[in-house]
Amino acid sequence: MSRLSKLTGMTLTEYRKANGLTLEAVALAVDVTKGRIHQIEAGANCSPELALRIEAFCGGRVNASMLSPTIADARQPRAA
Repeated sequence: MSRLSKLTGMTLTEYRKANGLTLEAVALAVDVTKGRIHQIEAGANCSPELALRIEAFCGGRVNASMLSPTIADARQPRAA
């Protein structure tokens, strides 16, 4: 099982639909194109910066670690 499959939270698509948002509205809020949001919803990874903007826009309901392997790695607990 990959580290990403263990994460919980809403997907971006779930969040967007639950809040009655269009692809355009999300894209405008996080400063990317509608096409880029569509790619992310289809499973494409995104940059750490964009993943964090999406997480902030969604009030933490969408976990940036689900969108960016770099964020997922950075948030892994480290052994002491």
